[in-house]
Amino acid sequence: MKGMNDFSDIDAVRKFCDERAQHGRVAAVRDPNDLRGLKNHFIECVLQQAVFGEFSTGAAESVLDLGCGSGLFTEVLARRAKWVCGVDISPEMLRLAHVVSEPNALFSQFDGCRLPFADASFSTVVSREIVHLISDSVLEKLFRDVSRVLAPEGHCICVEFASFSEIRQG
Repeated sequence: MKGMNDFSDIDAVRKFCDERAQHGRVAAVRDPNDLRGLKNHFIECVLQQAVFGEFSTGAAESVLDLGCGSGLFTEVLARRAKWVCGVDISPEMLRLAHVVSEPNALFSQFDGCRLPFADASFSTVVSREIVHLISDSVLEKLFRDVSRVLAPEGHCICVEFASFSEIRQG
């Protein structure tokens, strides 16, 4: 399956994300045309429910927010985890993320394939709405590295939206 936007390399994804960052912290990661914010709020609620429905009881030890964008969800994760690190390939998105004031939330830029962490660093890896942006070859390398930084018995939670037509097409 090709990425929805058919980005063949990380630089194209980075450019796309940097451009989206110009819309501000919320609209950058949601629908920039949602002027009243109702659709964006609904989407965020659905995503949080999907992710937290997968969390086991109690706080996660360490969480990697893969493709953290503007840090909105990293901030929410920080309230439920002992510590969380948001990573993104976009310096512009990370600029927006640095307003997060949770003391247990950190942010880091990465190259899109190699995560800058030691083996087994995280008990949970969360990925929301990034898989559709990435080509198969890059995605394979990225998730191989996710496996490396995920602790044994750890959990990887990926949430993507798909239209009914995309689901029917396979």
